[in-house]
Amino acid sequence: MPTGYKFIQEALPWLDYLKIRASYGSVGNDRITDVRFPYLTKVNEGTGSAWGVPDIEIIGETRIGADNLAWEKAIKSNVGIEGKLFNNKIDFVVDIFHDQRNGIFQQRVQVPEFVGVVSNPYANVGKMKSYGADGNISFTQDFTPDFGFTLRGNFTYSKNKVQNWEQAYLEYPYLEYNNFPYNSIRGYQAVGLFKDEDDIKYGPKQTFGEVMPGDIKYKDINGDGMVDKLDMVPLTHSTYPLLMYGLGAEIRYKNLTLGVLFKGTGKTSFFYVGQKTTVNDETRLNGMGYMPFFEGNTGNVLTLAANPANRWIPKDYAIAHGIDPSLAENPNARFPRLQYQPVSHLLAGRFTLHTPAGNHPELPSCDSFSETHRCFFTGYPIRR
Repeated sequence: MPTGYKFIQEALPWLDYLKIRASYGSVGNDRITDVRFPYLTKVNEGTGSAWGVPDIEIIGETRIGADNLAWEKAIKSNVGIEGKLFNNKIDFVVDIFHDQRNGIFQQRVQVPEFVGVVSNPYANVGKMKSYGADGNISFTQDFTPDFGFTLRGNFTYSKNKVQNWEQAYLEYPYLEYNNFPYNSIRGYQAVGLFKDEDDIKYGPKQTFGEVMPGDIKYKDINGDGMVDKLDMVPLTHSTYPLLMYGLGAEIRYKNLTLGVLFKGTGKTSFFYVGQKTTVNDETRLNGMGYMPFFEGNTGNVLTLAANPANRWIPKDYAIAHGIDPSLAENPNARFPRLQYQPVSHLLAGRFTLHTPAGNHPELPSCDSFSETHRCFFTGYPIRR
């Protein structure tokens, strides 16, 4: 603690308190599985037939026990600094941490069939590390013994990386979970839209079905001339935020305290997934977010847009078509109007719509196209 020394107190009189600390240790976790007694091999009795003899008593293994089962271990290290400045008006704490987790309990998958086990055993083979920083700071000002205020803020930032996740041997390193964040979201890399039939003919084959001009074109990562499951790569980290922060304040007057706290998250990916869709009179969750042509002509995008609670609509249109006026002109709709405030610059956008058979007054007209074509509209937001 540097402020415990007299020469620091004389050289830095504004520094009321400073402490530097560090820690290092190992902790264990025995709650590694929901399987009861995972170290035991399970054997069941029953009846069966052998060599043509029926109804004989047989004994067989149904689960292979985990030999040398051990706790999951985490080696934790931390470096921190605490301080107070200017007669204790400013108070702060910052910590940098590192967590190395070894022996994660996982079912083995690299067991060859000739071993002859009835099920793959479990073992302490997983390995992962996490690291980051967190801290908080506050400023306090007392005007009188009975009146004062405090402002404070805090943050936590953390990342992780899988170091060993046992998988069957894979063709390419990017297919592995190793060396990527835990629960990374994987998918295909979009490189644009198919421009015309020649673009489809001479481009990598998309193995998802028939494609047409205007469909999304995905990248052939491994260069084998087709886009399939071997081209799925990590796109982003999981939906769990890497950054969490907060800002608060309080005012004190005698025995009365009024406080407020704002919290937020950052460095995270957000997806509209799990939308309901109906296919062959069966309603289920598509689990894939917005997909214009999901298992049919309309997909789930038009279903979402058809709900007046999800899109911006003029109030006079709502009244004329029997729609609840409280749903009209909603700036917080999923599909809001492109511009509300006076326009200082123009925003351009491209929209891909598919018009199914029939009359749909809410959509731009595509009467000259058959229902198997894509229609494009490029324009600018309307000035108000």
